[in-house]
Amino acid sequence: MALWKRNKTWWTDVAVLGQRHRISLKTSDKREAKAREKELLTRIAEGKAGSQRGRAFARLEFCEAATQYQADQLGKVSERTMAFETERLRPLNQFFGGVRLYKISDADISRFQQRRIAEGVSPRTVNMEEGILRRILKRGK
Repeated sequence: MALWKRNKTWWTDVAVLGQRHRISLKTSDKREAKAREKELLTRIAEGKAGSQRGRAFARLEFCEAATQYQADQLGKVSERTMAFETERLRPLNQFFGGVRLYKISDADISRFQQRRIAEGVSPRTVNMEEGILRRILKRGK
């Protein structure tokens, strides 16, 4: 946790759960900056300090988020990668369908993995599906 002044504004640099946050505290008073830094740490711990874009994406249902993720990938990856990810998203869409991204827990992901393996899918395929899921969840912070 670091507090410093840039020009006339106090800034903080904190790392919570391995994620670094460098944020302006928007004050020139050091005492107020310390109080705002404590509030910021509380919001980060509660998961309420993500970016506006990330929070809006996290509120989407999984199917919508997956569609938006694929639209963002257009032009950044090859056609073959797009086809591959479309194929890997099918079981994810069936399992997570209408669930909002921020409600997907590690227990849900474990249930997805167990179900896919019980269906006789190879662990490699399940890991590739999980990789796409991870990238979508990461975008939603």
